[in-house]
Amino acid sequence: MDYDDTIDEFPNHPSSHTFPAAFAVAERVGNVSGEDFITSVALGVDLNVRLSAAPKGRVGEDYPWFSVPIFGVFSATAAAGKLLGLTVDEMVNAFGIAVDRVSGITESLNSPDSEIRAIRDGFGNREGVLAALMAKFKDCARYSKNSLSEEQIIQLVTKILDLERVKNIKEISEMIS
Repeated sequence: MDYDDTIDEFPNHPSSHTFPAAFAVAERVGNVSGEDFITSVALGVDLNVRLSAAPKGRVGEDYPWFSVPIFGVFSATAAAGKLLGLTVDEMVNAFGIAVDRVSGITESLNSPDSEIRAIRDGFGNREGVLAALMAKFKDCARYSKNSLSEEQIIQLVTKILDLERVKNIKEISEMIS
């Protein structure tokens, strides 16, 4: 499926990572209500749009990274975590794991021979679902909780992506849980 919806103010495709991750987890969990599914997608898309609106300057021109796969990992994590019923602490852990899985360079946009654009969103969906599943199991969750504090995660994301609007990852986690 190719969900390349877009936001006019900044380059982003918020559904390209959120819908597939939600579909995959809903299938795994089973008996997910339409309301729960739509809520998880809405929360993932909302998080994606907020993250994409945060960088200063022009993404894709002023930065060496591409926002779609980077922010997509977080929206996939949010949607998957909501459907998995993660607690606030588990969601914080899932985002901590997701930080480790983020990547995306602008080369796929600039190279006419690159076919990575056709499959890049699949990578982000996989990583977001994996982060949420790892956080659901306590042994894996300890990995992110012991290695990075909430403050360190916020500092890392802020430094890497130059985000000013994301101040409290716990608030995002509470909104999603």
